[in-house]
Amino acid sequence: MKTAQRGQLTPEQVARYPRPGMAIPGKIRYSPDAKFVTYLFSERGDLVRDLWGIDLAGGRKQRFLSPPGETVTEENISLEETLRRERLR
Repeated sequence: MKTAQRGQLTPEQVARYPRPGMAIPGKIRYSPDAKFVTYLFSERGDLVRDLWGIDLAGGRKQRFLSPPGETVTEENISLEETLRRERLR
């Protein structure tokens, strides 16, 4: 494996993390007014992610949106959808 200089990532490091099964935030964005950072995250560790935000002034984390009622879960999606989601991770 190549050694990276400080602040640089090697392809090997990028491929290694996050490890399978780790629940990490995705689709991280600033709000239009730059007061919040928003992201998608599943506290449950499943495929259903909620929209979360962090107030940059106070550091308070809050859930903004959750999918309504019965949603698509790992148990009821097709193999194609499972593979598509894995490629996006």
